[in-house]
Amino acid sequence: MKYYHGHDNLYQKLLARGQAGWDKGDYESFQMLPLIKQFLSESHLKPSQSCALDLGCGTGSLACFLAAQGFTVTGIDISTTAIQSAKEQARKRNLNIDFRAADLCYEHLPEKTFDLITDNHFLHCIVFPDERKAVLKNIRQALKPHGEFWMETMVNYPQMIPAKEWNLDEEGISWYPIPPDQKTEECIERDGQLWLPTRRIQPSDQIIINELHQAGFHIFWQETTPPKDEKDTGAFRAKCRPNQ
Repeated sequence: MKYYHGHDNLYQKLLARGQAGWDKGDYESFQMLPLIKQFLSESHLKPSQSCALDLGCGTGSLACFLAAQGFTVTGIDISTTAIQSAKEQARKRNLNIDFRAADLCYEHLPEKTFDLITDNHFLHCIVFPDERKAVLKNIRQALKPHGEFWMETMVNYPQMIPAKEWNLDEEGISWYPIPPDQKTEECIERDGQLWLPTRRIQPSDQIIINELHQAGFHIFWQETTPPKDEKDTGAFRAKCRPNQ
């Protein structure tokens, strides 16, 4: 089992206590909504003629929003629990969305299929450089020549003070203590405690920019925003296209 498969247990707990998804609050008011609305207002894409892929779709709030705008939508997440909930949410709204549980570190997307791909806080859950490289290559190849990749991901920020419980190392990997029966191949043991890698908060936005360039993306808009509070990270936001 890979380190990121633990998301399924987290979704089971979130849904059991009444949350509609990863974000707290109303299902339709997901965290990326203002940014997605901004990007849509600036985009050349025509929703009724476009196919969209939402990566890390969770219980489907962003995917449902895109489908309601007219996109033909596919949503992918590692959590089967989240995907089942997403299908139920789409049925409630009479939306036809192709939701799938998949591991994008190992499963290839169909080439040149999508006009739009969104990173729904997905990339920072991929911790190791080889996996991130493979995922970004997968995304680029799945975009049509003039398609767009919209992303928002965690990043360090000059004024950010990492919370103690993040257990953040110098490479930006956050480690979480786990019991022995939850061991995965990527765990490390330190002082008799098992630690699971959970996030990669890159030490600078330039590292993410370099990752995107090396994967074959042209960044045509970007910004880095500060933490909203002491429990938050900076956010790197970008709109990209495949290099021609």
